[in-house]
Parts: sequence; C-alpha cells; structure tokens
Amino acid sequence: MMEVIMTNLEAAQEAAAAGAPAATGGAVSVPKNESGLASETIFNMMGAYCAMGEGKDAVKKANATFGFDVTLKKGQKPVLQYSIDLKNGGGSV
Repeated sequence: MMEVIMTNLEAAQEAAAAGAPAATGGAVSVPKNESGLASETIFNMMGAYCAMGEGKDAVKKANATFGFDVTLKKGQKPVLQYSIDLKNGGGSV
C-alpha cells in the first residue's frame, strides 16, 4: 500500500514541478526536505497523503498514535521527530 501512495505522491510532485495538473486529481503540496535525510521526505509525503483525506481508512484500521525519533547515530539525540495520529481523526503527520 505504501508503495502505491509514494508512487502517486511522487507523480504528483513531478507533475507540479513540470506545471502540469497532477494525475491524482488534485494538487499535492509536499514540504521541501530541509535536513537532507530520506526520512524527512517520506514523512512529508505521508503528511501530504493524509492532508488529501486519504488516511481515513488507516484510522479505522490502526486506531493508534505512532511516534518516531530520527537520529543520525544510535544513542544520539533525535534530529527529527514525527508523530502520526491514526486514532483521533483523519490521520495526520
């Protein structure tokens, strides 16, 4: 499922960059990756997916909130922190 989501969001990003309408039927705005970490891009894309209202089915299935701390090396302080709320609404990152 995530592969389909990521493919659709990447296609929408490419279409927006080329000035063409997105194939997904709506505009998708994914924040720029400022840290240079791949995880930031992935979480930004998941946030855009949820913002489109596509996370509603996941809320019903997961009914949980997930937290992620991204570190550069094991034992270091997190450089990025994310939470995914699939319990209290339409899903958000």
